[in-house]
Amino acid sequence: MTQPATSKGEATRQHILEAALAAFRDRGFTNTTMRDIAKGAGMSLGAAYHYFDSKDAIVAAYYEWMQEEHERRYASAVEGGTVAARIKSILTTKLDLLRSDRKILVALFATLADPDHPLSLFGRGTSTVRDRSVDMFREAFDGSGLPEELESLAGYAAWMAHLGVMIYLIHDGSKAQKRTHLLADAVGDLFGFMVPVATVPPFSMFLDWAADLARQLGAPGS
Repeated sequence: MTQPATSKGEATRQHILEAALAAFRDRGFTNTTMRDIAKGAGMSLGAAYHYFDSKDAIVAAYYEWMQEEHERRYASAVEGGTVAARIKSILTTKLDLLRSDRKILVALFATLADPDHPLSLFGRGTSTVRDRSVDMFREAFDGSGLPEELESLAGYAAWMAHLGVMIYLIHDGSKAQKRTHLLADAVGDLFGFMVPVATVPPFSMFLDWAADLARQLGAPGS
């Protein structure tokens, strides 16, 4: 993508991205071609390729935008608070951001779940966005009193739990996805409850075991 970072260029990129997302919702990711996207954006195929060299590049741009917007919304929403309050805020702002994109998540789910796809959940194409997302949850434990290694483990565990919340969101047919918000609050409360007891035997022994196991396993795809 060699387009200079001008306001006109960024507006065109955003226009193509929106056309692509509309096509993904309608046809699915696999059945959508770059020609379909260019047509939806009202431009030639060559012009579309000038901004994005593939569908994967468009999806990567969407993930990056989504992460940046999530960070912005969370920064505006959180004001100190407990571990539970911070995690709830991370999850709530993510849910609010994705509520209108549930169909896109469905369209991209096969890609996210495919370990051989570069844009899979643990693929190389999503590593930067993934690391930034994990860091949000790790920072939720800042000042919690947990040892640094346990803070890191707890943050990663909370991020993994958030994936479950996002999958639940896809399937939640309740009004305004009320049940998913209840689940998000429960996840926040669970991690908030775990913090004060994490260093108390026998829980501390279990967490030491979990930390050692996490070191051995590493992240999927690593």
